[in-house]
Amino acid sequence: MLITKRLRGMNMIAASLVASTLPEGPLLLPPSVPNWCPHGRTLAKMLRRRPSGFVIDVGSFDGRDAIAFAKAGHRVWTIEPSPGKVEPIRERIASLGLAQNVTVFPYAMSNTTGTAPFVVNRAGRPAQKMFRGELGSAQDGLGKALWNVDNKTAAVVHVPVRTLDAIVPPAQDVLLLKVDAQGYDYQVLLGAQSLLATKRIRRLVAELMPLHMPGGPGAAVEMIEYLNRLGYSCYRCDGPDVTIPGLDIRGKPVSVRTYANELARTDKGQLNRGVNFGRWDDVVCEPSGTR
Repeated sequence: MLITKRLRGMNMIAASLVASTLPEGPLLLPPSVPNWCPHGRTLAKMLRRRPSGFVIDVGSFDGRDAIAFAKAGHRVWTIEPSPGKVEPIRERIASLGLAQNVTVFPYAMSNTTGTAPFVVNRAGRPAQKMFRGELGSAQDGLGKALWNVDNKTAAVVHVPVRTLDAIVPPAQDVLLLKVDAQGYDYQVLLGAQSLLATKRIRRLVAELMPLHMPGGPGAAVEMIEYLNRLGYSCYRCDGPDVTIPGLDIRGKPVSVRTYANELARTDKGQLNRGVNFGRWDDVVCEPSGTR
């Protein structure tokens, strides 16, 4: 699983070439009001204003979001593929008396079913204490990691893979779907095509992380096009470090290509284990005409 500097450089060049030839694609609308962007405790605050419903949390990490959603009065499915995280999450939920409200699934969500290799990173000391072991961090994910890994910093395990269409009951509506899948958000949404096509997902929050997505910035454009075709409008969240030189996007729509290219810029990106994988922002999508 060692990724050489040459290979990383080729990936960056390939992503740049793809980005330069992308069609402008659909528009990302400016942040909406009321704002469902998941900064701070916004999602739980918005959920407290809604009647009790069903919420899906893909990418549980330590269970904190699932716990907040349950405390807001909702029934929650939280999904986490990292083996070292699942039992501590269940125990934390049980210790708070929320086991009847929150169900934990040990799956990786995608657009296929079966099993898949999953990179689990060696945790730092705070995470080791949290998960009671060496394996498990915020950078675990399907497929090849985009950062430097070797046998000292990561391991590969095989995890069960499911689709949302396969596990959500046919008559079940979803008040909120939150996806944080380390660049695989598009694959998760492809696996929810039936749920989306029938508008059973009332609102979704996902990440755009172009250099962390299989397919690079082009995949970011495809993800928004896919959601638009299924009848969803998407709003960007304009994270605090997302600006586009020479273009004032405040309160204005912007093309997905322009936005994805900006997020993919490595001169202003984030370093992770020695690799610059650009930036990310959240998008909020809901059936068109909801507002």
